Amino acid sequence: MTKTWINPTNSLLQTSARQKYHMYIDDQRRLKQDEKKTQKRKGLMEEITDKSQKEENGGRHKGLLIMTQKKLSHKAN
Repeated sequence: MTKTWINPTNSLLQTSARQKYHMYIDDQRRLKQDEKKTQKRKGLMEEITDKSQKEENGGRHKGLLIMTQKKLSHKAN
């Protein structure tokens, strides 16, 4: 077995590289979580928008039906 001398500078470089790698992994994990939250939020907003548009369209159709019904009742009289 041979003894090798460990250069303190190399040891510091390795420690620094390891810390940078762990920080990078943590950042990637946070980005992925933020992306999931954003996608959920976008999905909910789309659902809300779709429902409100359907309600608006339903209200318009009801109004048209009432107007048409009134016109027909006036013509019948």
